[in-house]
Amino acid sequence: MAAVALRGIAKRFGATTAVEGLDIAIPDGAFAAFLGPSGCGKTTTLRMVAGLETPTEGEIRIGEEMVFGPRVHVPTERRRIGMVFQSYAVWPHMTVAGNVGFPLRVAGMPRAEATPRIARALETVRLGALAARYPSQLSGGQQQRVALARAIVAEPRLLLLDEPLSNLDAKLREEMRDEIRDLHRRLGVTALYVTHDQMEALALADIVFVMSGGRLQQAGTPREVYEQPANRFVADFVGWSNLLGAEVAGPDVLRIAGQALPAAVPGSLRVGERCTLAVRPEDVGLGPPEGASLAGRVTAVTYLGRHQAVEVALDGALLRAQLPPEQTVREGEAVGVALPAARTRVLPA
Repeated sequence: MAAVALRGIAKRFGATTAVEGLDIAIPDGAFAAFLGPSGCGKTTTLRMVAGLETPTEGEIRIGEEMVFGPRVHVPTERRRIGMVFQSYAVWPHMTVAGNVGFPLRVAGMPRAEATPRIARALETVRLGALAARYPSQLSGGQQQRVALARAIVAEPRLLLLDEPLSNLDAKLREEMRDEIRDLHRRLGVTALYVTHDQMEALALADIVFVMSGGRLQQAGTPREVYEQPANRFVADFVGWSNLLGAEVAGPDVLRIAGQALPAAVPGSLRVGERCTLAVRPEDVGLGPPEGASLAGRVTAVTYLGRHQAVEVALDGALLRAQLPPEQTVREGEAVGVALPAARTRVLPA
C-alpha cells in the first residue's frame, strides 16, 4: 500500500493543455475515483502516475518515493503498480494462468515461486477453477477478472484502473463493480479508478476527484460531492439535473421566473447578484397552485414504472420532477412547485 501525492502537475501536448495545476493527495489504502467527461484529463492523470506519460511539470510521489520530479523519472516497471485497462488486454494464445503469470515471467521470477502466486491471485478473483482455459472460452466479466488477477499477482503497492467496466453490459457492470469493491476491501491496496460514470464513482470510492477541462473542480467524499457540489459544473455532472437561473432578492430569498422562493443563500452572494439554484428531480414536490411559492404548468408526464418523470414549465424555465407512480398529474395542469430549502443548493452563476 502507498499514499499518492501529485503537486503542481501539468501535461501539455504542444499547444493543448490536458492537465493543469493538479494538486491532490490520496491516503494510504484509499480508493480514489477520477470522475469527469471525455477529454477532462482523468486518464492522462492516471497514465502520468503509471509512468506511461511524462508530466510537463510538477512532482509525483508514491509512498515515500518521488517517482517524478526535478531530474527524477522512475520507469513504469519500477513503480510497483498494477494496471487494469478498458480493453482487458488479455492474450488469446495464453491460458488464464499464463495471462495472470505473465508479469512474473517478465520479472524473471522462478516458476516454483510464481505458481503459488498465480493460484492465489486466481482464487482472489474467483477463477481458480478456470486456470487452464483460454480467453475465447470466457465471458466478458471473466476476462475482466483475469485482467484484475494479472494486476494484483505481483502484489503492487498501487492499483490503477482505467474505465475497466465500460465494455460490459449494464447488469455485468453492476456485478463487476461489486467485485472490485470487495477486492479492494480484501486487499487493502491503494486504488486509483478512472470513470465517466457517476454511479461507479459514488459506489466505489472513498474520495472522488471531479475534473473538467484538465482542472480539478472538486475533491471530497461521495456524499460531499453529491450533496454539496462546489460549482455549477459539478452539480450538473453529478446528478443535479435542475439548474435554474435565479437572482438574489434578499436574505435567503431568490427570484426565479419572476417569483420569490425561500432558499439558503450563501453570504458571499449579494442582493441583485445572479446565481444558480440546483435541485434534484426527486426533491421537487408538486401540488395545488394555491399558496405555493412557485407556480407552473405540467408540459409532459412519462410513466417509468417506479416513478413518473414530469416536466413543469415556469416562466422561462423548465423544471423536472420525479414523482411516485400513484400521484396523479396531467399534461396542461396548473401546479404549485415546492422546493425545500434544505434540499436545494445555491451556486454562483
